[in-house]
Amino acid sequence: MRFVAGDHSVYCMRETQNPHTGQLEEEEVARFNADLEVIAPHVAAALYADERRQLDRWLEERRAIRQEPKELQVLKALPQLLDEATTSIDAVDQLDEPVFADIARALSAFQLALKKFDDIEPDSDVCPRVMDEDEALKERLRELRREIDRD
Repeated sequence: MRFVAGDHSVYCMRETQNPHTGQLEEEEVARFNADLEVIAPHVAAALYADERRQLDRWLEERRAIRQEPKELQVLKALPQLLDEATTSIDAVDQLDEPVFADIARALSAFQLALKKFDDIEPDSDVCPRVMDEDEALKERLRELRREIDRD
């Protein structure tokens, strides 16, 4: 089961294997308003018990993301954004000097600021996530957009 948040809805997508082709197929089994914090009755009726538990955990993860301070949301979103930026650099033929200078300055300042965490220890209490990285990134970016719009 995969949960995908759009602008106004969350889609509950079930993966099944096509018995004829053997291919994995995804079908929407339910959707609900993205502002809801609990499982809507019509959604609960459409999901199996283990899928409801997954959705509960997904909603908890989303709630936790929404409660994170803006600074933590930015830092947690940054690795994926840097991965995208790296892919983008490979895809472009040239880069304007001001853009290059701004990126180099920002990365240098960030690397200097990051040194304060050089002695960080690995987290042993890591829980498996239900929300995939892309969905978590989208949720963080939506929250950051809301924060910026409020300011």
